[in-house]
Amino acid sequence: MSRCPDQNLLAEQILSRGRYPYLRSKFFKHILQHIFSVPFVRFEPLLVLKLNISNICFGGDCSMTPYVELQESVIRWLLRIQTTEEKFLKKLLQAIREPKFELPLFLKEWEEPIRDLGFSIPRDEMWDVPKAFCEIILKQIDDNGPKLKIRNLLGFPLHNYGEPYGLKEWVSIRGSGHNLLRTKRFGQPRTLKVGDILVTGEKVLSPPREGGNGAVLVHLSGRKHGTWLSFPSRTALALLTEEDKPPRGLIEL
Repeated sequence: MSRCPDQNLLAEQILSRGRYPYLRSKFFKHILQHIFSVPFVRFEPLLVLKLNISNICFGGDCSMTPYVELQESVIRWLLRIQTTEEKFLKKLLQAIREPKFELPLFLKEWEEPIRDLGFSIPRDEMWDVPKAFCEIILKQIDDNGPKLKIRNLLGFPLHNYGEPYGLKEWVSIRGSGHNLLRTKRFGQPRTLKVGDILVTGEKVLSPPREGGNGAVLVHLSGRKHGTWLSFPSRTALALLTEEDKPPRGLIEL
């Protein structure tokens, strides 16, 4: 289980990049160093979040973390080649599952064939991208059935913040960070369910997922495999109701 090679140096690098004065405080530095002592494998989403301080959301717009952006690019690549390169993907999966798997040897044997099929494994001195690539492959390829499938699950499972609530409860608990407001006409991203239809006609295809940095990922209809969009968790998305009397062609199939 790998650990951060130099916690103090990494914390200093992050603090020096911070655009906010309080990020350079001794208190914040202590918190970073404490977090970095946790093994990478247990804190992967946060690891990526803290390695790019410019992406942290402080109450404004939120963007996906570099880890989720890597997920997105790998999933897009897998969906593109799953039909024509099924045998290749099965062998790739088998190689990563090997009991004596070693990352350097894997890269030596597989990096060029992967590149030949349209994906270059990036490098970043701040985190282990090749290791993350292998983990994403394991999680996204489902070979349990007769035909290989790509799960297409971006981000991470939602944290359990409890049950959705209405406007009356919202008045007393807004600002808590739960963001589970849902009414007949609109809902915050965490409250969306498979089958919900936005007022723009897009259907929700998968349960929402965490995107990091306060963002929630929503899988909407459109294109062959749907589209994952990132929303700040406070956003209220308008839902289509029968009262809207949607015209023919509005709802995406």
